[in-house]
Amino acid sequence: MNNTDYKEFQIGKVLFVLVLPIQILITYFFVAKIGVEEMAIPGFMIFNSIIILIYVLFYGMTTTVSNDCITVLYGIGLIRKKILVKEILSVKSVVNPWYYGMGIRFISSGMLYSIDGTHAVELKFKDSKRVIRIGTKNSTQLKRKITKRMKVRQ
Repeated sequence: MNNTDYKEFQIGKVLFVLVLPIQILITYFFVAKIGVEEMAIPGFMIFNSIIILIYVLFYGMTTTVSNDCITVLYGIGLIRKKILVKEILSVKSVVNPWYYGMGIRFISSGMLYSIDGTHAVELKFKDSKRVIRIGTKNSTQLKRKITKRMKVRQ
């Protein structure tokens, strides 16, 4: 039985604020035939297909905490990270520097999974010095739920 203690969805606002205007502008240029050279229909379709794929893969991030694992899913769930609770040594609330950015990133001490904002929880592991930071709107609540599951698993 895999009870879910915590579930949080965050929308990737930055993706839509940055990419959507570019897509609208390119579409306007294509329809109005603006530019030195007219964009071919196949090129326009490929461009829009790539943008739609980016939206589907990264429109949001869902974090869940259940009995035995923490799962981070991006978009429709093709991109995911599963972390076993029994492997976690410690958890703490952190604030990421702005330059860590968003998305899936290598950071100096491990990996960052984030989609919006700078608040996160940092997980340290029993078997390595690496850390994983998971972005969240409410780091206190996420930390509490993970800590609860760590105590249950001991």
